[in-house]
Amino acid sequence: MKKLTIIISICFFLVFTGMVIYVAVSEDFVEPKSLQEQGDISADNPIWNKKMDDLAQYLADNDMIQDAKNYGLLSDGVGTEARLYDNIELYWWDIENLAEGTAEYKAYTEAVENGNIDLWSSGNIMQVEVYGPFAVNASRYEGDIKKLTSLLYDYVSEKTDSDKSEVWNKSLEDLEEYLTAENLMDKTKKAEVTSEGYTSAAFNYSGVELYWWDLENLDTGSDEYKAYLSLKEEGFIDLWGSGNIISPVLNGPFALNILNGYNGDVNKLNEAFKEFGHSS
Repeated sequence: MKKLTIIISICFFLVFTGMVIYVAVSEDFVEPKSLQEQGDISADNPIWNKKMDDLAQYLADNDMIQDAKNYGLLSDGVGTEARLYDNIELYWWDIENLAEGTAEYKAYTEAVENGNIDLWSSGNIMQVEVYGPFAVNASRYEGDIKKLTSLLYDYVSEKTDSDKSEVWNKSLEDLEEYLTAENLMDKTKKAEVTSEGYTSAAFNYSGVELYWWDLENLDTGSDEYKAYLSLKEEGFIDLWGSGNIISPVLNGPFALNILNGYNGDVNKLNEAFKEFGHSS
């Protein structure tokens, strides 16, 4: 009898394991996504450990709000915490304890996926910018929106080991000097290229195009910033959404696009560009 029980148990285990494997490898299976995954913000980013008080103090330290401890409370059912500072609405969700099916859970997932929240499913839509477990509604704010957005992005940004390299402290002029010294282009043969809508600055040097993004000052909702993220995450830029795709090489805030008219050594140029601003 014990042998029969053991055999039946093993069979049940094998059947169950087979079903799990089948579901996991089937085309329709989608691995559940953690709430702590958002765009280019990784799950181990320190932002996920921050609370409302942390963000408020950060904004106060940067003169965006007057006093981190002086605020009004906003309505329940949107964020775990919701505060009003000088016409800036701040929302924070306790991601670790956010229960699926709650109004707060629905609001957070809507904010992440759609960039807006249908308040209490009333049809009243509120536009928000999401930064990790935080969201901001600045529709009534009359201050410097660009500065606010930049500060918020800096608050959630994280630097990888490669991001800590000197390339982030380099200028476009430094890059020009470097590539010219390597005899890979001539900085004196410089012509400005239309950059609006995809980068902060763009120049052509006889078949070599260099792009630069002013990431410290770019609005995260701008086309230029979206183009940078597209290149960083997808490896290409769809110029002005026209279907004209370019795939320049990215290095920090710079990108290199080699055109057909370039007469130099393409491989050497690519390698030199990738090494720029990185210690050997």
